[in-house]
Amino acid sequence: MPLKVWKEVVKIQRTFLWGGLSKRNRICWVKWDDICKPKKEAGLGIRDLRLVNFSLLAKWRWKLLSSDREVWKDVVVGKYGQDIIGKGNLGELTAPRLASNWWLGICNLDKGTNWFSEAVEKRVGDGTLTKFWTDMWIDNQTLQQKFPRIYSISTQKENTIASMGRMDGCMWRWDFNWRRNFFAWEETIKNDLMDLLQQFVPSERQDKWIWRPNSDE
Repeated sequence: MPLKVWKEVVKIQRTFLWGGLSKRNRICWVKWDDICKPKKEAGLGIRDLRLVNFSLLAKWRWKLLSSDREVWKDVVVGKYGQDIIGKGNLGELTAPRLASNWWLGICNLDKGTNWFSEAVEKRVGDGTLTKFWTDMWIDNQTLQQKFPRIYSISTQKENTIASMGRMDGCMWRWDFNWRRNFFAWEETIKNDLMDLLQQFVPSERQDKWIWRPNSDE
């Protein structure tokens, strides 16, 4: 919902609240932000349309993360590409110049704050739907962000977790490919990566996205 539209709708709401069907302008005795507070906080519980708009856009973002096959996803993929599916941070994508306002709103939902991408995380199972380097699946940032130096010399930048290793008996063995040998000081970074990856144990279930628990509640 464009900002101009939101302001016009709120203006209509305010006019009706204080003046009813009267054509006369009435005094607004309480700030609109207070009116929109829940009743338990002494407000009237009127929904803030900005938050409603964000919520609806966030639902579309969440649906793009799910594995459900729906016709509308095929349409959006046909228009904007396969990379939009299962992408926690759509803000990293460059929306086409002629993209619809709806799509721009979804991509820019958490622009500058990343609140949505930080509120979800990939729960890895068999690793077939999770990008090893560019998806946030271990720790609180992507491996590309955490280890940019060795990411730059990887030849497997777009690989999924499942394609980065194999089961050897009961153990998971990583199988990395690099453009060149490591410098001595890079070996320390590589060891840090391997220490972090020790906690990964593949399972038979499919990868899925989940909401991160709120630390305060």
